[in-house]
Amino acid sequence: GQCYWFPKPSVNNNDSPKAGKIYNGEKAESGDYPFLLEEVHLHLHGLTVENPLGKTTIITTTQPGLNTDLFIFSSLFQHTLWPPKRVAIEHTWFGQFCGGSVLNEYWVITAAHCFIEEKAPDIVQVRAGSLEIDEGGTVHKAEKIIVHNKFGKPFLFDNDITLIKVENRLDENPYVAFVNLPTSHTKILKSGVKVYAAGWGITSSVKNWGKSGDELVSESNRLSGVRSNFLLKITLNILDHNKCAKADFFKRYQDADLKLTNNMICTLTIGKDTTAGDSGGPLLLREGANMTLVGIVSFGEGTGKRGDPGVYTKVANYQTWIHKNTHSVS
Repeated sequence: GQCYWFPKPSVNNNDSPKAGKIYNGEKAESGDYPFLLEEVHLHLHGLTVENPLGKTTIITTTQPGLNTDLFIFSSLFQHTLWPPKRVAIEHTWFGQFCGGSVLNEYWVITAAHCFIEEKAPDIVQVRAGSLEIDEGGTVHKAEKIIVHNKFGKPFLFDNDITLIKVENRLDENPYVAFVNLPTSHTKILKSGVKVYAAGWGITSSVKNWGKSGDELVSESNRLSGVRSNFLLKITLNILDHNKCAKADFFKRYQDADLKLTNNMICTLTIGKDTTAGDSGGPLLLREGANMTLVGIVSFGEGTGKRGDPGVYTKVANYQTWIHKNTHSVS
């Protein structure tokens, strides 16, 4: 479960998915998840924004002074044995809306669905090196945002990956470190392999997720309630790809053009999951003393109940795309 979550076909509100939080996670400690970032979409309460696509976006928050809109936290988590690699992605007016992981001094990796509506870099910034939401660490303005040109094609949430270039460099220190990308030696993600995620999600439920008519419901419209003030971490288990494709979850949304592709990874741990507010965040694999970014929080129902999987972008499939874009953009 991730940034975009789907409303169950049932009209029973008790069945609606959980949004914006690590479901049944535990509080992270200082030094954990140093490659994790916070995406903050600077936003004002009730502000109407004309986005680059010509659509009007109305931003609202549930509580004055509380940044609960577009929230996604992505980064690689780390224990005392692992260097810090975390960042948060924020809207300059409205606060945090997504997460991301630090690739190097100037680049952050996150989910494409975080930027369905607004892609203007001048209203996006990255906060690195803090376990607390919207506080501490260092803030870096976005210079360029590269959304995968095949995002959502041919199926919903396929190619859910985005790169953000920041203006001022992200220097490594005890609280900020660069994440490791998969290599040919990275462990094969067989069913049952343990992986890790972290985020600062909303702790309340949302009634409407996923698609609304012909439009995807934006992160700002999906998230409501109060988020965790501190980074939460969770241990999950990889789910076999073929078993995931046959899950009831995909049958329920077969009319939404949703299909599990080879660009996706699934996890399933009963009673535990990532959810909407964790979008863009990392799915990490421990390899010795290192944490490898194997996935990016993408979609699901976010409770880990009923055998519903959480689905993540498979980072290994985008090595060439990542290298090309981070080396060709000045």
